[in-house]
Amino acid sequence: MMTAMGGSDLNKPTGDLNQAERGEMPVVQGVPVAGLSPEMLGAPQLAASAPAPVFTLPPEWLVVLNYRVAVMCFAFINLLTIVLNVVTAIVNRARFPWDPSWGTWPVIVTGVVFMLGPICGLIGARYLKRGFVTVYLAFSFLQCASQIAFAVSSFWLSAIFFAFVQAWVTKIVATFWYCLGTVPCEHRSQLLELKDEEVHMVYW
Repeated sequence: MMTAMGGSDLNKPTGDLNQAERGEMPVVQGVPVAGLSPEMLGAPQLAASAPAPVFTLPPEWLVVLNYRVAVMCFAFINLLTIVLNVVTAIVNRARFPWDPSWGTWPVIVTGVVFMLGPICGLIGARYLKRGFVTVYLAFSFLQCASQIAFAVSSFWLSAIFFAFVQAWVTKIVATFWYCLGTVPCEHRSQLLELKDEEVHMVYW
């Protein structure tokens, strides 16, 4: 009777859930299985070789995959918010102090300029383009600074809450931007081809 001896390593855990999400899983090595030789089974003789190790992705690469969808969601929310603010300003233009002779063009132009940040964030996260992510990161820092300044000046609870939220979003974008810089350009297309089962979406 053939007996498979896997050793005690097969019973060891490979890491907890946090390690899996952060890509800190240990490298798993192949374990040889003891049994009858090929000659006894009538199989052809094969060259003996060491078991091939199974490699995992670097932690930074897994962070890129895990944060990619989160950055896209944040960029879409920022874009939607800017569009709604521009529409609100145009509809209620009597409440804003610009010269009526200018029309609504200053608001539209300003809105389009601020839309460039989230649009670059969507493109950069979708196709792993670090240059576009850099633009969105600069936009996130600018928006975070403005939210903090407004929270300090007004000291409203809602303003303080939104300042914390924007600081959290900026932290996610900055982490994604940093980890994306560790991935060589020639390997970024390969990351996009990985199956969804290997990706754990993270929003913290």
